[in-house]
Amino acid sequence: IIGQHLGSRAAHSDGSADDNLNREIFEEQVDLVLKAWTQDSIEHKSARWQVPYPYEQGIDWWMAESTKWLGAPGEIGDDGNVHRVSVVPRPYQDPHPPVFIASLGSPRSVEYCARNDFIPVYFGPRERTIEQGPAYQRIVKEAKGKDYESHSYDGAGHGFFCDARGSYNEAASKDAFPRTIAFFKKNLS
Repeated sequence: IIGQHLGSRAAHSDGSADDNLNREIFEEQVDLVLKAWTQDSIEHKSARWQVPYPYEQGIDWWMAESTKWLGAPGEIGDDGNVHRVSVVPRPYQDPHPPVFIASLGSPRSVEYCARNDFIPVYFGPRERTIEQGPAYQRIVKEAKGKDYESHSYDGAGHGFFCDARGSYNEAASKDAFPRTIAFFKKNLS
């Protein structure tokens, strides 16, 4: 139902033409997901995406009558084709579930997350993650008026929470566990 025309290449977060194109594609994809989560049905046409695909004529759908009766308003057009698409079941959270964005810690990703109140999930060097935390907190405060806190545990490396690993750090683990549970309860319930 979704058609794409991407034409991009992998790039480092270096501000190059490929990097900028990938950023544009990524942000449009996130916007599509948010629209799908927050609207009864969606349609979308851009240089890269068509929802539904093909956009102009819609989709000849063998269950058009049932969808017209049971589906979202406007999903089936006067021609009997699918012209809008809906997410079923609708997300429970209002306006939508929390959005977690994977990042290697590029400043643009951190700023994008903060401006949109998304939660960055870092998969990069610990030092870069620690550097970006204050930037995220400052921007999300300016853009959304929200206060977030972050914690770093000196001497605690990757996997510090797992007592079956050599990197286990008991003191950091005991402090991090209740903070993590509180974070999940606040953001995922």
